[in-house]
Amino acid sequence: MTSKTAVLRTVKRQIPRQRRAPRCGVCATRTSTGGLHLVDLAQRSLVRGCADCHQNPGELRPVPDRYLELPGEVTAQETWDDLHVPAGLAFVWRADDRLLVCGPAPDRAVEHDLPVTVWERMIKRHPAFATLRPGVEALIIRRAGAFLVPIDACYELAGLLRTSWRGFDGARDTRGSLTMFFAKLSANATK
Repeated sequence: MTSKTAVLRTVKRQIPRQRRAPRCGVCATRTSTGGLHLVDLAQRSLVRGCADCHQNPGELRPVPDRYLELPGEVTAQETWDDLHVPAGLAFVWRADDRLLVCGPAPDRAVEHDLPVTVWERMIKRHPAFATLRPGVEALIIRRAGAFLVPIDACYELAGLLRTSWRGFDGARDTRGSLTMFFAKLSANATK
């Protein structure tokens, strides 16, 4: 090891942890608020934001922190069939003037437009669905109930499924991860 490399390693170890704190994706300010996200609707991506940028997001939209739990059967079998998701798990969100439904499949996530007639049927059964905020909130729907959540929870769910899904039904590891994920949503939710 050269003396230059040794000096750099020593200096790096001495940099205070605060200097390595996450930075706001908008203004680059160091932030300790890991939970604040902003949505770039055009890119369909999340950006970590500081409290100031969350309050004054410009073209981005702040992700709210509303979690609503809707226990029990939220959709009839006919509606499940119309969602076209094979695994009994889906999320619905509004993008621009479209309603989209996404669900896991063995090799990728499936995404398609949700017909307005199906959406109206879902709202009739659960009027709370109509309060979904476009672009920043989504509905996570499963046979045992539904959650109205911030959109970043859906990104988290998609990442969880992408990293743990095996085979057609997801396998035992995925089911365990999903149980923990839904327990966390339930703990954060207003019922």
